[in-house]
Amino acid sequence: MAVFLLLLAWSGGNLQAQTYCQAYHATGCYTGSTVQWYMSIGHVEVIQDGKTVFRKSSDACTHTSNGINQIVMNAGKPFDLTAGSTYTGSFSIESGTGNWQGWIGVWVDLNRDGTFSSAEFVSVNWAVFASGAISSRTFSIGCTGVNPGASRMRVRSEYNGYANFNAGEGCNQKQYGETDDYEINLGLPELPSA
Repeated sequence: MAVFLLLLAWSGGNLQAQTYCQAYHATGCYTGSTVQWYMSIGHVEVIQDGKTVFRKSSDACTHTSNGINQIVMNAGKPFDLTAGSTYTGSFSIESGTGNWQGWIGVWVDLNRDGTFSSAEFVSVNWAVFASGAISSRTFSIGCTGVNPGASRMRVRSEYNGYANFNAGEGCNQKQYGETDDYEINLGLPELPSA
């Protein structure tokens, strides 16, 4: 209790949760009075050493308006990612009324500052995703600048008629698609014991 009061006093009496940069989609995955699923993020699965670490089944477009349309998909149920580890990510793009291809971009907030910077981009040089098909890509979590603890992984989608994601687009505007955040526990690799 004394430690809590000391922390509360040190923070000026205000307990604040980490805030994250907003991602904007001009058209998003929602159009008109009904959801059209334009470039929505479907299936998301993270696998390490053949074991599923996290899985979200396809859910079409989870947003009901255009503009800032990110949502925390696993609120209160974080999964573990460890710096220095390699994972397989399985994703799908859903295009609703058409059969269009799209891009997936993935960032992990390694320093937990809420910005999803270029150094935190893990989906480098990924090929296009076919609509409706689950495709797997490998990604690694770096060790540089890691601040272990509660953090987020961000997944963004975009129509392939526009450019693929580059490292600096974790928080900028895209045209179609959506942005989903996932709560994670970011850990450091274990040191070998003697």
